[in-house]
Parts: sequence; C-alpha cells; structure tokens
Amino acid sequence: MNFKHFLITLFLFSFLFAGNIQICGGNMISEDSNLAIIKQRQATIDQLINNFKISKDREYKISILYTLGELRAEVAVPLLIENLTYGIDDSTKRLPKYPNPAAKALEKIGIPSIQPVLEFIKSNTNDFKLALACDTLVGIDGYDLAVFFLKKEISKTRDPQHLDNLNKAVKIISKQKL
Repeated sequence: MNFKHFLITLFLFSFLFAGNIQICGGNMISEDSNLAIIKQRQATIDQLINNFKISKDREYKISILYTLGELRAEVAVPLLIENLTYGIDDSTKRLPKYPNPAAKALEKIGIPSIQPVLEFIKSNTNDFKLALACDTLVGIDGYDLAVFFLKKEISKTRDPQHLDNLNKAVKIISKQKL
C-alpha cells in the first residue's frame, strides 16, 4: 500500500472511530453509544461503496477496495466479487505492483466470502479469472480448506459447466500446493 492509500485508509478509520473516542471518554459505554458506532460504521461502508461506483480515480478506487477489507465489510462482498479483476492490466494479465485489492479485501472479510467466491468459480469460464478466484479462496482458508469447500460444492452441483469449473479449480489449487 503506497502512502496515498495509507492516508486515505487512516482518514477513513479516524472518521469511523471519531465518535468512539468521544463516546468512550467516560468509563461506561451505553447501548445507545454502541448503536451509534455501528450506524456510523455502516454509513461509512455505504459511502465507500457509493464512492467506488461513482469515482473515476483508479488509485482512489483501489484504496476503497482495500479499506472495505480492513473494515471487514460483509455487505461489500458482491461489489468485491464483481471487481475481482479491478486493478489488473488487461493487456498483460498481470497484477499491479501491490496485491489484488478485491482479493485481499475478500480474504480479510473471510468466511462470508467463501460461498460468493465459489459461485464466481462455478460461473466463470475465463482461466485467468478462475485462477484469481482460486488464489482468493486459498487466501481465505488455506489450501486444504479451499479444496474441501470446492469438493463439497462439487458434490452439490449438477450443471456440467459448473462441475468442470470446480474441478479445474481443484486442479489449480492442488498444483499451487506442490
């Protein structure tokens, strides 16, 4: 994360928790105070998602993706899945100097990201995107659990294309582990 990303993330966290500092000034935190913090956090996440959708600034959008991961924003999982390849140079199929922002955010969110990543794997025929999704799944769970979840999904799936994609994913992950 470069310095600009760091500053944006720092600003967003300070905004998010500014109410927390005021509220926690005393030793007792009321239920209303906790609710206010939760509402402020959700408003911040909603604003980040909205800003991502309307912004044209690539670096800012990448910062937003990382920040959504830092906030463990489960509500952002669909946006992150939709933008799994954001920040990748399509002409070379290479990741930028920094890690894939949406994948890293999904990894930070963790377990709530597993099923959406599996759905992405099932529905994607692009080998590059399939490999990215496999890397993301491994980042969430590690190799063994990633293969476990893929095999569990294979046992429930009847669509031949989905089965093919899931089996490809198992092979990709098995090769990575070696």
